[in-house]
Amino acid sequence: ETNSSTLLTVRDIQDIFGFGKNYAYALMHADGFPSIQINKRIYVSKDAFEKWLDQQRGKRFSLCQ
Repeated sequence: ETNSSTLLTVRDIQDIFGFGKNYAYALMHADGFPSIQINKRIYVSKDAFEKWLDQQRGKRFSLCQ
């Protein structure tokens, strides 16, 4: 069973990284980022986020093209 404490929102991502709202939304929509969209809201499970973050170690990640 999933409860709201296991899901991170755009605001949570903003707080974790210190990003602005637009950059946090861009990350949540980026290819390879494990977000899910439910109706108009976008989330990432805390476990999936932590796994994704571990996989980024030693890599450079950029949303700029």
